[in-house]
Formats: sequence, structure tokens, C-alpha cells
Amino acid sequence: VVLTNTGPEPAKGIKVGVELDGKAVGGDEVQIDNLDPGETNTVTLTATLERPGVNVLRVTARNDDLPGDNTFVRTLFVRDKV
Repeated sequence: VVLTNTGPEPAKGIKVGVELDGKAVGGDEVQIDNLDPGETNTVTLTATLERPGVNVLRVTARNDDLPGDNTFVRTLFVRDKV
């Protein structure tokens, strides 16, 4: 996941986590201590897709002043067999 601070002030203590089908993926949260204005940071999150069919992946960044732009949602189709 690529995060960019588009604001005029440093963002501090941003926590990034992942959910699958509305359930938090345990233990896979990353904290970015400081993200300066205009700075971009890439974080890697992992999740196991345990069932075939449609799954909803949601990545959320928390602890900043504008929560409206902190969520990325992707629908994934997982095949039963490859």
C-alpha cells in the first residue's frame, strides 16, 4: 500500500491495517511514525484469503485529521481451484 501525505503538516503515528470481509486481520498493522508533507511511504500488509468467491479487502489508515480519505477498498474474486 502506498501512502502519501498531501497535507501541509507532518502526519505522525499513522496506523495502517487490513480487513477481509469486515474482519480485522489479526496482528498485521503497521505504524508510520512520521510522514512529512508530500512524502510517500510504501507498507506491506498480508492477508490470507480463506474462502473462494467474492472477498472484500479494506485497508485503512488511522490517526490523522482527515479520515474521509483514509480507506482503500478492493473486491477480490478468489477461484475455488486453479
